Amino acid sequence: MTFPAGAFEEDEDPDTGDDGTDDDDTDDPDTGDDDADDEDEDDDTDEQPTTEEPTEPEPEVADSPDAIEELVPETVELPSDVEPTRAEVNEISPGSDGAGATVTFSEESTAQSITMSESVSGSATVVELESEPESTGDAPGQSVAVTQIEVPEAAADSSATIENSVPLDRIESIDAEPEELTVTRYNDEAGEWQTLETEVLEATDSAVRLEAETPGFSYFAVTAIDAPTAALDAPAEVEVGEEIVFDASESMDDDSEIVSYDWTVDGEAVEGAETLSHTFESAGEFTVELTVENDAGKTNTTSRQVVVLEQGTVTTTAVETTVGPETTTTETPGFTMGLALVALLGAALLVLRRSD
Repeated sequence: MTFPAGAFEEDEDPDTGDDGTDDDDTDDPDTGDDDADDEDEDDDTDEQPTTEEPTEPEPEVADSPDAIEELVPETVELPSDVEPTRAEVNEISPGSDGAGATVTFSEESTAQSITMSESVSGSATVVELESEPESTGDAPGQSVAVTQIEVPEAAADSSATIENSVPLDRIESIDAEPEELTVTRYNDEAGEWQTLETEVLEATDSAVRLEAETPGFSYFAVTAIDAPTAALDAPAEVEVGEEIVFDASESMDDDSEIVSYDWTVDGEAVEGAETLSHTFESAGEFTVELTVENDAGKTNTTSRQVVVLEQGTVTTTAVETTVGPETTTTETPGFTMGLALVALLGAALLVLRRSD
């Protein structure tokens, strides 16, 4: 069968002139853009560049004598009389805000992290020691951790914040509490241990985390330092206008050194040192309080009641010593009692003369 030409061609729409076929490549009448090009452009905009977060370097760890000797840089001079038990070395990274520098160590390290105030590059070394070396002597208090921290020479005397972690069983072994812990640093120039400003960050069932501010790097010890014991000697009774001396020289501190004596008389601060001279201008009963503080920031307070009488009414001079809650009293004859004794002796002599 023969079909006439054009039999299978679709008629155009008389209104639009469209032959009814779909044209995928037809431009958008509003923008003139080709639909296929739009899809390609959409695919391009979905692809965004990705940036990877910088990772902190991992420390190198050694926990045997041979491995420690191999790991520790030659610039670090280890003490010859104390056995090192662990060492870690890690690269120092720039601070997160672009200033300063930080270095971190493993969870097993006593020194967990160091944040330095100045920008510095290189590596930091932490060596844990069995005890303080002979060259430094014992740190104040009872030590639960001793470390030697070395940084590049340019940062050796720069300030930093050190975060430490001490296992709880070490603290319990010396019957100490977390709040008694203090970080101390050996000052090479002064030749002595100095306590650092220390804050307990967290105490868990396994460890205690502390943070300390240091002016430089050297040997460090985490120690338990007890509070001092305040002792106050003073008369129990005094007269108006009489100058008396309050004596705190019997105050003691077995772990460190007492650095301040703060006095208050009847609630008002009075300047004094190890002793305080004071004169009461009126009669009455007054409270004298003494607070002593050691170089670890630990304090202890004791107080005394002093009776002030009008002149000529004190019959005995009682010296009381207050050490913590305990008070002892020692009485000696006063002025009035002395006069009474003189009068008795005079009367006895008069009787003897008359009998003669």
